[in-house]
Amino acid sequence: MEINSAGSYQTSSDIGIIANPNPKWYGSALTSLSWKAITFGMQWDYVSGGQIYSYTAATMIGRGVAKDLESFDPTLPLILPGVIKQADGSYKPNTIPLTTAGVFFGNTIIGGAPNDRGVYDATRIRFREVSLSYSLPKTLVSKLKLRSVNISAVGNNIWFKAIKRTKIFGC
Repeated sequence: MEINSAGSYQTSSDIGIIANPNPKWYGSALTSLSWKAITFGMQWDYVSGGQIYSYTAATMIGRGVAKDLESFDPTLPLILPGVIKQADGSYKPNTIPLTTAGVFFGNTIIGGAPNDRGVYDATRIRFREVSLSYSLPKTLVSKLKLRSVNISAVGNNIWFKAIKRTKIFGC
């Protein structure tokens, strides 16, 4: 990435693609187990790859309150990885130190900061659904002139884990 003369990321006013939200693959596992009049079902989903933009995560890092930064020493000067363009058109590695505020706050959430700082891997697993059903006995249902009656309890989106996420909230 190109660095400007102040040691910060060089931003562009061009509009461009900074991430790809499309996963490499995704799949679901469904099961349904029945015993007598009781049926138990569940569904798990897995999404591999893709990218997501999180302004919240970028802001938490920019403000220095993300869990990822707990062991970080804010007194150390930091040098952003990248290159600086020279007058002759060549490039040299960046050696300009910045303060912590310059690295995190200035290069994450203010003043035209690069938006790609908020892009994260979208690989995730989700416990999509769980259900428990009971089929009323035929003798009771036939009196109501019906063929069958099922009573079900269903829970959706029970659990979610973003596998390669940043630890901004300590999760």
